[in-house]
Amino acid sequence: MTFRHCVAVDLGASSGRVMLATWDCDLHTLTLREMHRFANCLQKQDGFVTWDIDALEAEIRTGLHNVCEDGIRIDSIGIDTWGVDYVLLDSHGERVGLPVSYRDSRTDGLMAHAIAQLGKENIYGRSGIQFLPFNTLYQLRALVEQQPELVEKVAHALLIPDYLSYRLTGNMNWEYTNATTSQLVNINTDNWDEHLLAWTGASPSWFGAPTHPGNVIGHWLCPQGNEIPVVAVASHDTASAVIASPLAGRDAAYLSSGTWSLMGFESKTPYTSDAALAANITNEGGAEGRYRVLKNIMGLWLLQRVLKEQNINDLPALIAETETLKACTCLLYP
Repeated sequence: MTFRHCVAVDLGASSGRVMLATWDCDLHTLTLREMHRFANCLQKQDGFVTWDIDALEAEIRTGLHNVCEDGIRIDSIGIDTWGVDYVLLDSHGERVGLPVSYRDSRTDGLMAHAIAQLGKENIYGRSGIQFLPFNTLYQLRALVEQQPELVEKVAHALLIPDYLSYRLTGNMNWEYTNATTSQLVNINTDNWDEHLLAWTGASPSWFGAPTHPGNVIGHWLCPQGNEIPVVAVASHDTASAVIASPLAGRDAAYLSSGTWSLMGFESKTPYTSDAALAANITNEGGAEGRYRVLKNIMGLWLLQRVLKEQNINDLPALIAETETLKACTCLLYP
């Protein structure tokens, strides 16, 4: 029997996992096996809320080693993560500072500032992306204004999945689906929008041209000595989730639930009308030239915060307790 073994690294805003997908080429069946699971925790560093990117890389390597130690010959590796956040690199390819989380308050007021200076219709017409105060568009402006000492050292900026692929391969890549979440990619050209990027104050030289999913970024050398292709998958986690969704037809919709929940549908054309702008509809890049027309809605973030702040470790017990309560007896207004 012939098998293909692919490793999927899936990082969310609260946890990560390394999954082994095995395709039986004779029976045409797919099996999934969890090889490693780990927490992804925010931390306070130098006054900013940041991601422990080195710990995440170490956890990914642990998962990959677990696969190799099982004697499995991996055919390819792909990485997806949440969007908008990035890692800065110097001219030697070394990390400059820690990646600041979109949950940090450094972008407060900058979205309104951008709208006042550039115009809401102009920004939306160029990017087709929803207005969220933590988009990379505003994060970069915050970086330039608040951390000029870092900016002087920066030669490259990689979004989180691109950085992790770089750490495995030594090659830089800017994958399209995740790049679109930045609100910096022009919806008509699929390239960085010079006008929007200029507003941030960041140098265009920090970014390479976005590449669509499917290309091989480079190779990871496993402990057994095999060079394994690292593929630029649809590296925004929702983009990968949508590819796997069994959408039956043009009228089908999806709901991808995690820290955030994303509800929408796929389209070959973006929705950028006045009505779409008024509803803050986003047109994030998808696979094979499609757009993910969707809305961000509250996911499991509130539950995650309750568990953390109340130091609750037994989620099933908490859920069981809630089942005994009467419906609609309280209202949460975040």
